[in-house]
Amino acid sequence: MDARFVRAIRAELRDRRGTVLGALTLAGLLAVGAPVVLALTGALAVFGLRLVLAVVPAVRRSPRRTDEWSVRAEIAVRSLRQLSRRAKPGPVAERCRSIADGASETLGQLAELAAHDATVGALLTDLERVPLAEERGALERELRTATSLDRADLARSLATVDRQAAVRDQLIAGRRSLQRRMRTVAIGLEGLVAQLAQILALTGGIGSADDRVAELEGELEALRAGLDETEAYGRLTIASLARPQEEVRT
Repeated sequence: MDARFVRAIRAELRDRRGTVLGALTLAGLLAVGAPVVLALTGALAVFGLRLVLAVVPAVRRSPRRTDEWSVRAEIAVRSLRQLSRRAKPGPVAERCRSIADGASETLGQLAELAAHDATVGALLTDLERVPLAEERGALERELRTATSLDRADLARSLATVDRQAAVRDQLIAGRRSLQRRMRTVAIGLEGLVAQLAQILALTGGIGSADDRVAELEGELEALRAGLDETEAYGRLTIASLARPQEEVRT
């Protein structure tokens, strides 16, 4: 289940207004002599409607950031292709096509990062189902008053909770780094569009344009190199953290 959906449900359940409305509906129907089954059905319907009205808007307001960066990158690549087609035949036009081709390849890399982001998000969703802070507090309270026979079991449980918290924190940090890289690439591609359009407009695709377009090729390569590093880091992060997470589940 999507983490946004889970958080929205938890927030609504903590609010308690849906529960109160359901209880009032149940009491009101019973008071006027309605059958118990009908009263329970009405109460559940009111509670369910309240839950849906609270959860659906919350989920819709929170699109994935990785989707946004992927869409913006795709738009930028299309713009680069259009600019390359408009350039006058010659060395500059060839460099423009080279930039457009290289930018197209970054879309595949961004898709890989988006897949890593989804994997990390799924792992975080599993971890977020457990209120680790509350569980740790409960274990610590039990540990303070436990007998010597129980202390070893409680200490092992406490260590497991601490491992879960450490995995969660590492996943969150890695995911933020990944999303920042995707943002950097998307904005960088948009910058290439603006610069290339300016160069072609001011020079007409001749003369000094060749050197300036060559500089843009260098900027694109730097973006792609950053993507390669992030993609490799993402694979290592998932490989190193997924194994401890599986151990925690068992």
